[in-house]
Amino acid sequence: MTADVLASGAMRFAAADLAQRFDQDARCATRRCSVRDAGWASVLVRVAQRCDASGRADMAILPHPRIMLVTRGSVAVQRRDGVARRSAQLAPGKVWIVPAGVPLSYEWTQAGRGIRELVVMVLPAGDLARTAGLLSHRRSSPVTLAEPVLTEDHVVRSVLTGLTHAMAAGVDELYAQTSAAFLLAHVLSHYGTGSPGPVGVGVGGEDARVRAAIEFMRDNLHLPLSLADLAGSAGLSPYHFLRVFRASTGLPPRRFLTRMRVDVARRRLEDSDLSVTDIARQCGFSSASQFSTAFRRETGMAPRAFRRSRAT
Repeated sequence: MTADVLASGAMRFAAADLAQRFDQDARCATRRCSVRDAGWASVLVRVAQRCDASGRADMAILPHPRIMLVTRGSVAVQRRDGVARRSAQLAPGKVWIVPAGVPLSYEWTQAGRGIRELVVMVLPAGDLARTAGLLSHRRSSPVTLAEPVLTEDHVVRSVLTGLTHAMAAGVDELYAQTSAAFLLAHVLSHYGTGSPGPVGVGVGGEDARVRAAIEFMRDNLHLPLSLADLAGSAGLSPYHFLRVFRASTGLPPRRFLTRMRVDVARRRLEDSDLSVTDIARQCGFSSASQFSTAFRRETGMAPRAFRRSRAT
């Protein structure tokens, strides 16, 4: 959260005003809105669709943090977080966590597949600041949400999915308030500065170089990554990177990357109707057979058998 946002009078949270501001974006159609569908005022939840096959998306700068979940569609993009520019694959299950006052945009580098749908949740900056203060008291360093994060997080996905269903059913706002409080604590605990690290990563200590490499892996799962690429993302020589990474995670980088790819593929097998070949490609496997071998080694099942087991 930037100091100018905190110092300004823009901290007041007005869900109806934010909903109206989103409605002014002609490129994204609002399918559901928590203000109109459920009368919630303490958070804003919006289901939005974008149908054009190519172009650029500039996210409005807000004085409040937001969390976005991709629920439909797949597209390769170049994302810009402030001044940093990175390639990424947007697909169902991807979560974007954007701090208050941070500019964010992305450009299509590959035509998307039909309609793309997002669940967007905007949370009061004051609530985040209070939660961060409580967490900071328990740690030796302040906890803040400083940088955008693009990840796959089953907790965030479950909470946002539940909020979407609750909003459509007109559930009481207490549900939204308690869900938001839990989500703020979860996001700050796992993605804020001074936090132990993303869910499922298992990074020991506070090694920023390893964190940078893991973020680089997550952003570029769909690309063929070399050891030199990974070491370069951490600012280390390949030899030094191997030693530091294994000491921090307990795994060599290549095995860690494979596990991350398989974990993402597993969720897409559960949550999407993409073909096994498409999922293999999106997760960085050179072929369906390579994907099947890696998936079986990590889970004990072939991808198609795993999908069938979850469908029954």
